[in-house]
Amino acid sequence: MDKEEIRTVLFSRGFTKKESAFIAHWIEKEGVSYIVILRQLRRAFLGGVFLRLLILAFCVVSYINDGVDSFYGIIFVGVFSFFVLEIFAPFKVGAKIFLNYNKIINQLDL
Repeated sequence: MDKEEIRTVLFSRGFTKKESAFIAHWIEKEGVSYIVILRQLRRAFLGGVFLRLLILAFCVVSYINDGVDSFYGIIFVGVFSFFVLEIFAPFKVGAKIFLNYNKIINQLDL
């Protein structure tokens, strides 16, 4: 399939032009196909979810063990890490890919 057909499939699944441009940018940067990038972004989303759950568990355990004494420090670490993870694992695009991955693959007939 050519790029325009793939973009049409992405638009039909709710992707915006900005998200499509983001995916196209990574395709050019990595030099791989759309399917490889979709798989990588899906894995990055799952990894980001796992790391966020790990950070949340750390914050909850720290709060339970330390009490209110270090509450603001725990909140700072939690919020900061969530923003850093958003940079390294684009959640919005990854979530759309994760939710629509099978439908996108079926429409692409791969």
